[in-house]
This record gives sequence, structure tokens and C-alpha cells, in this order.
Amino acid sequence: MRDDWDDDGAYHRAVGCGWASVVGALGCISVVIALAVVGAWGLDLLLFRAG
Repeated sequence: MRDDWDDDGAYHRAVGCGWASVVGALGCISVVIALAVVGAWGLDLLLFRAG
């Protein structure tokens, strides 16, 4: 019984780590996209003002 409980704990830890890495990757991608959008918008604004 105790061994099963230990295995279950390890399984839940592994699932938690998996979710953490997925969430981290999505957060990283979101930041990159946001920076790209802001950069493109800023460039458009500069070119528009210059033009």
C-alpha cells in the first residue's frame, strides 16, 4: 500500500512538472509575440510620423 502511495506521489509530481513546463512555454511564446507586436506597432508609428 505504501509503495503504491509513493508511486502515486511521483506520478502527480511528474504531471505537475509537465504542466509547469507547458505553461512556461506558452508564457514565453506569449511574451515573444507581444514584443513582436509592440515592436511592429512602434515601427509603424515611427514610419508613419516620419512619412
